[in-house]
Amino acid sequence: MKPCRPLPESPLRITLWHGICRGSHMDYVVQKATELGVHAIQPVFTTRGVIRLDKQRAQKKFKHWQKIAISAAEQSGRSRLPDIREPRPLTESLATIQPGGQHLMLDPDGTAGFGNLLTALQEIILFTSPEGGFTQEECAEAQAAGVACPPDSAHRDSIRGGAGNRAKYCRRS
Repeated sequence: MKPCRPLPESPLRITLWHGICRGSHMDYVVQKATELGVHAIQPVFTTRGVIRLDKQRAQKKFKHWQKIAISAAEQSGRSRLPDIREPRPLTESLATIQPGGQHLMLDPDGTAGFGNLLTALQEIILFTSPEGGFTQEECAEAQAAGVACPPDSAHRDSIRGGAGNRAKYCRRS
């Protein structure tokens, strides 16, 4: 049997900022995002997220997600691991956004249409929420930081933390 050659990485650098969700949901997000080829994963604490981690538990989860990414990369034939960043508050993360690239927060009540948002991109930051969604304040803060908020129609069709469904939807769009 011939050894498999790793698949080439996408030239589109996708960073997924996902609201930390409970149970194994976040593990699933890391697994599927890795399999789909994201460049980086930034777990974020949001107002409606039900998970609250102290520093020690956050570090433990961080290491656990790295192991999941390694396994998912091996399973999917990826040649590189996504950069899994340490969990931090959404507000703190928004302050790090650099001009350029595309920043999309998927929100059921979003106002910006997808239209031409996804043409000729080299880098994208995609925000997805935990079970409770983003608050209006979080969406307003993101918009003030230059993040577009297209409607997340996939969110309406998923049940609590169905982030895998949203990731598949975005990949198709």
